[in-house]
Amino acid sequence: MQIAVDYLTKNNFTEGSTGVFFNLPSYDVGFWYKNLSSSLEELKQYEAREASQLEKTNALMKLRETLLDTTDDGTSVTAPAGISVFPYNKSAFAMGFSIVLFLIVSIGNFLYLNK
Repeated sequence: MQIAVDYLTKNNFTEGSTGVFFNLPSYDVGFWYKNLSSSLEELKQYEAREASQLEKTNALMKLRETLLDTTDDGTSVTAPAGISVFPYNKSAFAMGFSIVLFLIVSIGNFLYLNK
């Protein structure tokens, strides 16, 4: 977990949104980063002091609920939608939209000229 938080900090994934049009909570990179960081700090606290096995188990269960989602398809890591292309979400959307628009205009032009 330390490796993940270090990577996010090093690559400046500490704030922002993956949303193109809307900034919904599910797109909030800052909130996600704060959850991961606080979970890591909580784990370090349990490691630093002599905690009982019950306390450690409860902390790990809480961490699992925070970091993982269980769906019909199985278990997946909780992350903002579109994090794989962050911080280039708007550029990726613009490029995809431009390509689709170009294809529509090209096909329309081809059909119009070949009447």
